[in-house]
Amino acid sequence: MPLCQRCEKKTDTSGHSFAFSHLKQTDCEFCRLVYEGIIAILSPTIPHDSASATFPSFSLDPRKNFDVHILAYGIIVSFWCSWGTICPWSILPTHRAITTLESSEEGSFNTALEWIQDCVAHHNCSDNVSPTLPTRVVNTGLDGSPIRLVDGNSVRHRYMCLSHCWGQERPLMTTTKNISSHLEEIPWSTIPATFKDAILFGRKLDIRYIWIDSLCIIQDSSTDWEIESSKMADIYRNSHITIAATAAKDSRGGLDTCHTRESSVKLRGRTASDKPYDICCQYAMAPMTSAGKDTPGRPIQHPISSIMTLEDYGGAIPVFPLLTRGWVFQERLLSPRFLQCGRDELLWDCRESMHCECGQRPPDLPYNQVSIGMSDSDLLAHKWRKIVEFYCSLNLTYDTDKLPALSGLARQMSEMKSEAAYLAGIWSDSLDLDLLWVPYGPDCSEGKEYLGPSWSWSSSGRRIIYPSVWRSQEHDPSVKVLEVYFEFINAFCTAGTADPNGRVTDGRLVMSVPLFPLIVGSASDNDESYVMRYKNTPFFQRDGSQVHMDKRPSNWRQLFDDFRRRVFLDNIAKRGQLKNKIFSCRLARLEILEDSTYYLVFDARDTIQIEFSLLLEQIDEDKNVFRRIGLLADGRVVEGHKGDAQSWMNEPSCFEKDNERTQITII
Repeated sequence: MPLCQRCEKKTDTSGHSFAFSHLKQTDCEFCRLVYEGIIAILSPTIPHDSASATFPSFSLDPRKNFDVHILAYGIIVSFWCSWGTICPWSILPTHRAITTLESSEEGSFNTALEWIQDCVAHHNCSDNVSPTLPTRVVNTGLDGSPIRLVDGNSVRHRYMCLSHCWGQERPLMTTTKNISSHLEEIPWSTIPATFKDAILFGRKLDIRYIWIDSLCIIQDSSTDWEIESSKMADIYRNSHITIAATAAKDSRGGLDTCHTRESSVKLRGRTASDKPYDICCQYAMAPMTSAGKDTPGRPIQHPISSIMTLEDYGGAIPVFPLLTRGWVFQERLLSPRFLQCGRDELLWDCRESMHCECGQRPPDLPYNQVSIGMSDSDLLAHKWRKIVEFYCSLNLTYDTDKLPALSGLARQMSEMKSEAAYLAGIWSDSLDLDLLWVPYGPDCSEGKEYLGPSWSWSSSGRRIIYPSVWRSQEHDPSVKVLEVYFEFINAFCTAGTADPNGRVTDGRLVMSVPLFPLIVGSASDNDESYVMRYKNTPFFQRDGSQVHMDKRPSNWRQLFDDFRRRVFLDNIAKRGQLKNKIFSCRLARLEILEDSTYYLVFDARDTIQIEFSLLLEQIDEDKNVFRRIGLLADGRVVEGHKGDAQSWMNEPSCFEKDNERTQITII
């Protein structure tokens, strides 16, 4: 069908502005269709009838969507034609309708099946066609047999996994009291909606067995839990696929919570030449006030982009409750194929591709299967620190799960770092950067149970950031280690369970280091700033209005705008309770290239050099035993991509002249 002259120009990506009133007044059928779609979506949010309202032209973006950009309101509206219908306008792309997993019609299940079949046929995501089953699996009743728990030992067969939120309402569980009956049959009436949907989905895929954590681990047996949790890496890695109830807050939500309504606006009718059309439109980008609401044509929300933390994406967290859970992080990364049931659509991750039903998924999800594998040792260490940063922003019901919930990924990483020892969350071959974690956010009350040695991030109840990965490109670390001041001697951790990468009961780090005594106090009687002083050189915690980092700062430079030397305490509440001698243990000096970050806040030539030292409290003076209580940072901005050594020559570190090393043990 022919287009008017303005519509012909709308495929030109250079852009043309025009008055909104033109869409309504023109004789062009396509212009009027676009007008109807915009009115249906924006009214009454945007004053679309304003005489001064002008809009840029339509443009085809790289995803082949037909978008209307409304820059005045920060809005993009996408238009497309439904799959299988006649589209009178060739400039519109075609997308498949999002239906339900249970639908036998062309829709979501067939889309998922195509993704799976394409992966199996063309990718190298899994070479284990017939793996050994986990200790226990659930029989899906594929052949009409009862749904029940099955002993999987020594049996080789294909199986799938379910990733789900437990929520406030505990799911159906296997315990020492009911395991015998579960081995006979699990009555359908007792199975929650999410489990039912996953079992039915497994049947449609012709998969006989499914692994569900609450059913396949004896929940009131600490011994069984320890043994089975240590096998998590193999359980998820060997599965055919993991299906994730991403939108369900507990086991009652089911897999089809994402398909209870369609988010797009439908424009159906017939053209003047009697040709039928079925056009869809919805927000591709929406104002923050409407992005999370069930408004007409609201945008399909996708999981978090890699340049965001959970706190950055806080408004969308309720849309993806599963992705806020710490345990799920490794489930997604370890599975060869991960199919998410989101609120609006299905999303696909495998080790070679990512897809979504709407075709607009951001290509840079954090730590996806496409990017998890690499061989270079420095990049592996960098990748691990980024994993830890993101993982520490997620939620765990029990703090003691901090190391167990990451143990599967630690095991996978150890296979690629065969020469390095895993030490309660950090690695022996990259201590110069792994030890430099900085806590932020509100204090957490210290529990009675041991979480990890003080030098490991696992001991902290707060979120953490690493200066060596902050805002850096995922595969291009923007940090150079200019100097290392310590010598690593040895370290060990005592495993608390059968899992060598799980909980620990003890940990010691022995190093030869430059050690400097500090004086503790406030800047003045009327100042709330907290000061660690070496001789006449003070290190300030924060200014009086901000005694600690309560949120993730946008860049490192802002931390040194008012005070060049900083104190970062691991536990703010204890700052007035330090009764032992306090020392600084000089570690390393780094150069951070600010122009390599996602957020180009500074002049392109700016770099920042920071010297980091551990802040230690002496526990045993005779044996030189210490525990970490924080981090000291001495930072300065320098000019030029390669840094400026003169800045350190003109104003050296206050520790520069005293470099005699002492052997110490940090617990």
